[in-house]
Amino acid sequence: MTSGLPYSIGDVIRRGELHDRYGGGRRGGISSPADNPFVFIFTGEEGEKYGYKDEFKPDGKFVYTGAGQEGEMTFDRTTNTGRWNSDVRDHDENGDELHLFEKSLIEDAHVVYLGQYSCVDWHRETLPDKNGDERSAIRFRLEHVIGASADEEPETVTEEELWEEAKESASDIPSHRTSTTTEYETSEAVREYALSWADGICQGCEEEAPFTNRNGDPYLEAHHVHRLGDGGPDHPDFVIALCPNCHRRVHHGRRGKQFNRKLKQKLDDRRGSP
Repeated sequence: MTSGLPYSIGDVIRRGELHDRYGGGRRGGISSPADNPFVFIFTGEEGEKYGYKDEFKPDGKFVYTGAGQEGEMTFDRTTNTGRWNSDVRDHDENGDELHLFEKSLIEDAHVVYLGQYSCVDWHRETLPDKNGDERSAIRFRLEHVIGASADEEPETVTEEELWEEAKESASDIPSHRTSTTTEYETSEAVREYALSWADGICQGCEEEAPFTNRNGDPYLEAHHVHRLGDGGPDHPDFVIALCPNCHRRVHHGRRGKQFNRKLKQKLDDRRGSP
């Protein structure tokens, strides 16, 4: 099954540009464009203060809390929140694709694309609303939709071959695009080498990747120990794979610089043998 959106998992998108292109409400956790067969759902840490509790489960399923900040959540289509909950529950029956985004902690007003999902079931759970009062909340269980390419047998490529390809691509100037800010993009070959070398293990906390992407591969992010925006090299010797939590830690943590120095040491230890 191929997604109708042109995004790859991990892409950072300005939310306003998403709605300029496809429509739908620009605020809130659920958006249903009237003229396109999509339902967009948004998650983020700030939702916790409104009584929302979203989480990945060990089996890879994502549990998403429905719309409604106060009182019992419903599927009543005469209200906005009830209609949005119905759109998530019935998206498959309605022929709509369900796409999950997470609020970016790095870029204001941006979201990170987490992929296409399917609502496999739902249940009710007692959770506090934004006022701290207990209420009956709707909890959707979402399953990642694997793309058609995931069923194809991947071509076997050695780590040495990945390193050589990444090194060759490192001579290119990192591409960038401008909206309100400039975003520098890692060479795909460099990113692939960093992920291959990590082999599904975050090189920061040394734990397994927290979830898998739509191709069934461990989800990790490429981190430049010397920032591209400051002239750092987009080279395989200076890029390391981190889980989303460690990636945020190095950029926003109280001791992020010290953490980054430890990552540089790991790359120093790795350097010299592809």
